[in-house]
Amino acid sequence: HAQQKHSIDIVFIELIQIVFWFNPFIYLIKYSIKLNHEFLADQAVLKKGIEASFYQNILLAFSSEAATPILANSINYSFIKKRFTVMKTHTSKRKIWIKSLIILPLLAVLIFGFSSREEIEKDINSLKEITTQKGATKEQIKEYNTLAKKYNNISKDPMRINSKDVSRLKYLYDLMTIKQRENATPFPNFPPPPPKKAPSNERAPKAVKGIDSDIPPPPPVSPEMKEVKLRKLKEQEKAKKTKIKKDNLVIRSEELDLKKEEKELKRVALLVKKEENRYKMRKLEQEKVSLERIEERNKIQLKRIEERKNSQNNRLLEAEKRKLKQKERQLENGEKKNQEIDKQKIKA
Repeated sequence: HAQQKHSIDIVFIELIQIVFWFNPFIYLIKYSIKLNHEFLADQAVLKKGIEASFYQNILLAFSSEAATPILANSINYSFIKKRFTVMKTHTSKRKIWIKSLIILPLLAVLIFGFSSREEIEKDINSLKEITTQKGATKEQIKEYNTLAKKYNNISKDPMRINSKDVSRLKYLYDLMTIKQRENATPFPNFPPPPPKKAPSNERAPKAVKGIDSDIPPPPPVSPEMKEVKLRKLKEQEKAKKTKIKKDNLVIRSEELDLKKEEKELKRVALLVKKEENRYKMRKLEQEKVSLERIEERNKIQLKRIEERKNSQNNRLLEAEKRKLKQKERQLENGEKKNQEIDKQKIKA
């Protein structure tokens, strides 16, 4: 390990771990680096001519005794089983060449597969059908307002309209909800499209007053055409009804959302009131506890004062008793002296 300077790698990975401690892959990289160091050290030892069995016995002996340091590779590194299996395996050069030859075409296929590009085009109509968002976004409302203001401000006599802008306005207007439509600028009144002109070569003959024209009368409408027209009208009515139903559903959903928001606000208000009441109750309990503690302290102080007074009184009584005893002793001593004096006088 010292000759191959593995400690530099370990110190480097430790510094990286200090910076990127939140990345879980850094711990796996550190583990794999240490394991690779052990494989390299084992390979170097075995190349010097030492027997594998003798070296494995040394590893087992040291792995059961000492503790591993953090900033260095030691001989008692864990997962010795992997090291023993790597010592026993001997890969031939043929296998290495075969593996490399197999990997090269796979890499070429992967590179070629990921290098190809495909451009996908989507129709606007398909996107309109796919979008199922509730209401238009702020950016879409801004775009609609700009286009609507542009066409509302244009004079209607020589009015020039872009078909793309009209389709875009209709698309954005359909996306918006009822509230968004009320707040947005009104939809511009576009004039009807001009009728298609007949080709210049084929001019229709004009009828003259009092002279029958050569134009044949229009053919009678067939019942099939009537059915087709009726079907179209029914489909249009159905589409209108579905739009009205969708608008009603949107309104109902908005009303339900408002009711839900009101319920949530009420619930939050109740929670706030409960928290306030809890806070007040806690304050009252704290005040009660503080008053009880003050009362207990006052009681203890009164007891101490009484005890001090009693001790002082006892001391005073004991001092008076001592004084009385001293006086009695003095009187006794004086009487004894007088008796002795009387005895001496009698003797004399």
